[in-house]
Amino acid sequence: GDHSIDAHEPNMNDITKPSKKVGNQPKARRRPSESLCALWLAVVAIAFVVFLFTVYSVHGPTAQYEQHDHRMNQHRKDFILDQFAPATHRSKGGINTTTNTISTQRANLQQVSPTHVKSRDIYTVFSTSCSDQQHWESYVLFYHARKQPGTVVRICSGCTDEEAEQIQRFHEQHIAPMNPGNFHMHLTPSFSQLQKGGDKKNVNYKYMNKPFGLLHWLENFLHLQKYDDPFAVDPSSPTSNPIEDAVVVLMDPDMILFRPLTGDFTHEGVIYAKQDDDSDQHRIRRVEHGFPMAQQDGYLNNQWMGLNVSYITNGRANDLHGIPQADGPLHWNTGPPYIATVRDFMRIAQVWSDYAPRVHDVHPKLFAEMYGYIHATVQLNLPHTLIKSIVISTTRASNREGWPFIDAMDDSEICQPVEEGRDPFPFGMHYCKRYLLDRWFFSKYRLKKKYISCETPLLRVPPTDLATRHFEHAYWPPPHGHRGVYEAPNTTIAAKHAKREAFMLCGLIRAINEAALYFKQSPACAGKSTTNTSEVYSIHEDPDQ
Repeated sequence: GDHSIDAHEPNMNDITKPSKKVGNQPKARRRPSESLCALWLAVVAIAFVVFLFTVYSVHGPTAQYEQHDHRMNQHRKDFILDQFAPATHRSKGGINTTTNTISTQRANLQQVSPTHVKSRDIYTVFSTSCSDQQHWESYVLFYHARKQPGTVVRICSGCTDEEAEQIQRFHEQHIAPMNPGNFHMHLTPSFSQLQKGGDKKNVNYKYMNKPFGLLHWLENFLHLQKYDDPFAVDPSSPTSNPIEDAVVVLMDPDMILFRPLTGDFTHEGVIYAKQDDDSDQHRIRRVEHGFPMAQQDGYLNNQWMGLNVSYITNGRANDLHGIPQADGPLHWNTGPPYIATVRDFMRIAQVWSDYAPRVHDVHPKLFAEMYGYIHATVQLNLPHTLIKSIVISTTRASNREGWPFIDAMDDSEICQPVEEGRDPFPFGMHYCKRYLLDRWFFSKYRLKKKYISCETPLLRVPPTDLATRHFEHAYWPPPHGHRGVYEAPNTTIAAKHAKREAFMLCGLIRAINEAALYFKQSPACAGKSTTNTSEVYSIHEDPDQ
């Protein structure tokens, strides 16, 4: 984000400081020619001062920034090379981290980071398929990212020619105009088919589109070339291409932003995963080369540590270089959003796309691509500064998400709109779970697939006092396509979790309806007799999709 440049602004009092009259001094008499000459000189002097001030105002701070950045980058590079070369030395077997701990490296680096830095380009990207579900998810994400700085890109993989044409046309007509020049679509082939076994049987794993789609975007949208050896890139070395200094925020399509997410948490109220020995002055608060950041994932445990490292890395490494179990949740158990510089993400994407299919070979289950990301960052020696509170998703998360901010709210606030710029507060919601309380229910898989349309009714909005009713139970909705009487099974919910469920239900339904209503009121639906802005439904009442 932008930083204050007050330290570089000229002091106007110093430039135009008035002279003071001392005592009663007699005025010297001047001839008319002398007065005219003095007046002319004064005008010239004032014009010259104004000119200098204008030039300084336009060019001075920028020039100072560039000189300052150059000095600090050189200082930073020399410092890292002098202090940390032994700790980051690479060998065929992997990374030698025997001389300096990661926390020491990060602490020392923070001490030489510049206090005033130029704003950077930001690319917010997310990977999808061409399904109707991810179509409406994408629309909702774009709608709520209208205040996100920089460029937002949907990486859409595996469309047929007909689907690609339809999605591209919809994007150009209805999404791009929300933020002209900044909302983009990037189409890629499908990467979800994995060949398994001696007969090379295809196995579909849709989440493999994320690493490969990201790499495709880096190569074909940003026009970057792959590194000959991503392991050999020195994070402290100068970049040859300015685009490498930009920041990438890799989100999931089922996310909704409350406020901008830039990778700079210097002035943000967040909850860090590592709390014990991190003093404020040593904490990494801003994404830099070699220092990515991410959400501490609410699901992952250390199961990735038990996988066959030699197989995953294709013989490059045999172990995790002594990373203790306790460090998993502190630096490695990453989840979306992932935030890193373009250069680091290019390195990660190259290794991630290599490792993820091999992880799926030994762990053919959910999270294979996430474990692949972790193994890639381990071998690249890219520990993340993990933040608990970038997003909230799992209402039963135990100390891994930003729920303390929600728990601290008064019950009467829970179902009210989140005021703009509220801080400290999570940056967004990740609606990857099911949410239910009393007879209110939401699941992205149960929403009508053509939800963003002129005709589809809006979801029924929960009452604003849902949390104050203190329900501690929930009824499951009928299964899809059910007809007739349905005796809903119920479940008990603890009061603490019920409050969180209410927040997600109210927040999600309101946010999704807001995007859907925006579409209904757009030129796409103007003049259509079928446009439906009054009818509402709930998944309990209408289980059909």
